[in-house]
Amino acid sequence: PKECKYWKYPSVDKLSTASVVLVSFDEGWSTLVRTFHSVINISLKELLKDIILVDDYSDEEHINVRLPEYIKKWNGLVKYVRTKQRYTVCRI
Repeated sequence: PKECKYWKYPSVDKLSTASVVLVSFDEGWSTLVRTFHSVINISLKELLKDIILVDDYSDEEHINVRLPEYIKKWNGLVKYVRTKQRYTVCRI
């Protein structure tokens, strides 16, 4: 809403950090990469604790092999969790 710009917000040092949890299954490579970059670019660095990607037992090779390697470049900001079986989003 337009009135948001007139509200008084607490300073960043008074706010808690947040984790962003993304759940995916056989997501396209470019979609995953764009999502990481969007979250990182839009979030204040002081408030973004981490991004947790929960992979719901994907079949795609780029997720099982390429993604864990790609995540290493973020120096711990992005964490990868792979389920041992497919649960579907509703059960995770």
